[in-house]
Amino acid sequence: MRLNALFPQSSRILNCPLCGSPAVCAFGLCADCESRMPKRPQSRAVFGVARVEAALLYGEPAVSLMHRFKYENCRYLAALFARFMAEVDVFPKEAVLVPVPLHKERRKARGFSQTEELCRELSRLTGRRVEALLTRERDTPPQTGLTFSERQANLSGAFSAKSAKGVFAILVDDVVTTGATLAECAGTLQAAGAAKVFALCACSAEKGSQ
Repeated sequence: MRLNALFPQSSRILNCPLCGSPAVCAFGLCADCESRMPKRPQSRAVFGVARVEAALLYGEPAVSLMHRFKYENCRYLAALFARFMAEVDVFPKEAVLVPVPLHKERRKARGFSQTEELCRELSRLTGRRVEALLTRERDTPPQTGLTFSERQANLSGAFSAKSAKGVFAILVDDVVTTGATLAECAGTLQAAGAAKVFALCACSAEKGSQ
């Protein structure tokens, strides 16, 4: 399925967020910039997660777009990333979208949650229900440069979950690096009764990235 098929307002002309050229598709890229987007990575293996899919490798120009989305309040870019993510949504139809949560203080400082924005757009594109089953109880220190095991220790007990008995959950995150966050969220959901946990991310760092 091509990206344009996922977005019905194909006659609406907007500017490409990368180069400023006209783009036929709301929040879409022009043809040249779309061809420069990193390829889809292979499925990731993350302990406790049945299957992990990401739409794009975390390379340019996806890195620049993600930075603008998260740190420059460019929320409209959620629609762009969600279109790529919807193309790799191969999960059971009954599965629901579960945003990986920010801590309330970080969410307040940023003004929004990028994963909630992605879930909202994915729900519109796919018809899936969004269930905010997870809460981040601790605002953990930055994880950049930490190994998987160090991240695991950093994240231990950081999340809590509502009852998820029998739920098929799709964790939605922006970037997966080592997979430690997804593993901790999956374990928390399973302890709350989730039947199966999958993950769908906008971008995936190269294997071995921290």
